[in-house]
Amino acid sequence: MSLPVPADSMGSSTYRPPARTMEVVINKYVVKLKYCYTCKMFRPPRTSHCSVCDNCVERFDHHCPWVGNCVGKRNYRYFYAFILSLSFLTAFIFACVVTHLTLRSQRDGFLATLKTTPARYPSAGSSCSGCPAALITDREGPGALGRSPSCPFPRLI
Repeated sequence: MSLPVPADSMGSSTYRPPARTMEVVINKYVVKLKYCYTCKMFRPPRTSHCSVCDNCVERFDHHCPWVGNCVGKRNYRYFYAFILSLSFLTAFIFACVVTHLTLRSQRDGFLATLKTTPARYPSAGSSCSGCPAALITDREGPGALGRSPSCPFPRLI
């Protein structure tokens, strides 16, 4: 059994979507707020909608697929601390590999050691710490990852 639905909720001509922008006064300045049709709210200044998370994020920089969330105003420091800790872990592993190579090359010779150990493959992950550092220090706003000269990788999203 289905209940009758009023004509107004069926998308009749009386429905009017909200305005695209709204002007508000903040600290004696007129600021335009854009409306997000997905979140159904007016976004604060410097807020963008992430299509992956389906949320509006304040000071949105990028969506990190490795962490699985957006990097923005509320988690910038935590994301940087995470990347910094990964850099320290990479440095520690690199020191262990160098120590292993040194000890083993004294026994077998350097070239024989390089042929038999996986240490001959360079780690590209150690250069990833430059991107978050560029994000933190440049402060160019949303999309700084793609424009930073100190970041070796282009914007992936």
